[in-house]
Amino acid sequence: MENNFSDLPLADIHLPEAPGYWPLAPGWWILLGLIVLIGLLVFIWHKRKQRDRYRHKALIELQKIKLESTQDTATVLQALSLLLKRVALSAQPKNFNPSIKGQDWLNWLDDNCPKLTTPFNSELGQALIVGQYQKSPDVKIDALITLTEEWIKKHKNQWQKKSGKNSHV
Repeated sequence: MENNFSDLPLADIHLPEAPGYWPLAPGWWILLGLIVLIGLLVFIWHKRKQRDRYRHKALIELQKIKLESTQDTATVLQALSLLLKRVALSAQPKNFNPSIKGQDWLNWLDDNCPKLTTPFNSELGQALIVGQYQKSPDVKIDALITLTEEWIKKHKNQWQKKSGKNSHV
């Protein structure tokens, strides 16, 4: 007896369609959200790091000045003042006037960093104005370098909210 199944009136087997990729399952949405969140956090962290890169470079330059602090005191005072002005210009490019001098300069430094242990308006800070023009100034260079380092680390830049006496300006 011969089996001829092709003659039977049976329908073909129809398999269901393969599941599509859309809409995504909830687990994929969660994973996608985590990836976006991590990417956003890395972007913000990188921007902050880039914004404060000038502080790191200034601290490196301050270390070079510190190594040379055994030389002429007037030269060191000039270098510190120039470094502070360069940092101020990097921190506040729109609000800083590079031609600021004298007591206004010291006031500006204090206003932009109210958390200093010793203000620049003190006798120590006055050396930045007067000392560089004296033949042999009597200045505590190490204390002034420490004050400069503290200002570089703690001052407010254009991306931070100002605090202190002139915060309403």
